[in-house]
Amino acid sequence: MTAGCVAILRRLSGKFVQLRVPISENNKLVAYTEPFIELNETQFQRGGLSVWRNFIGVSIPLAEGIDMVPGYLNQAVFRDGADRIDHIANVNIFFNL
Repeated sequence: MTAGCVAILRRLSGKFVQLRVPISENNKLVAYTEPFIELNETQFQRGGLSVWRNFIGVSIPLAEGIDMVPGYLNQAVFRDGADRIDHIANVNIFFNL
């Protein structure tokens, strides 16, 4: 990926969309959204949208093809009864294969 481009990446499962925008020569602003949709309804899960995660952080290159991305993760958990919102300090490690 060149320094002047914006990349959109998808996790293999198809539910993870990530945006990377260069903010300096070595660092990128990273944002992603990840909904979790339950396809089945059982006594333990109600089916449909169960969790939605949104993340924003800044990439820090550790080595060729390896970035550490500390940032903020907001997680909404949808459940029977009161829904829950989690505010999380999060660190991701991304490997470019």
